[in-house]
Amino acid sequence: MYGASFALDNRHILTCSADATARIWQLDWRDAAAHLRGRLLRDFIEDERAQYGIWEDL
Repeated sequence: MYGASFALDNRHILTCSADATARIWQLDWRDAAAHLRGRLLRDFIEDERAQYGIWEDL
């Protein structure tokens, strides 16, 4: 069985794998935003920053 579930606080994710291990990962939106920015062809516009709650320059 494989799976993943976000916590209600959106700061943690629980993963499980076929070897019967479960892990809790702490998430940082800056890491996720930096990863996504590396895959985007452009930066977020001001409205998108507001929509996603990004209030500082990365």
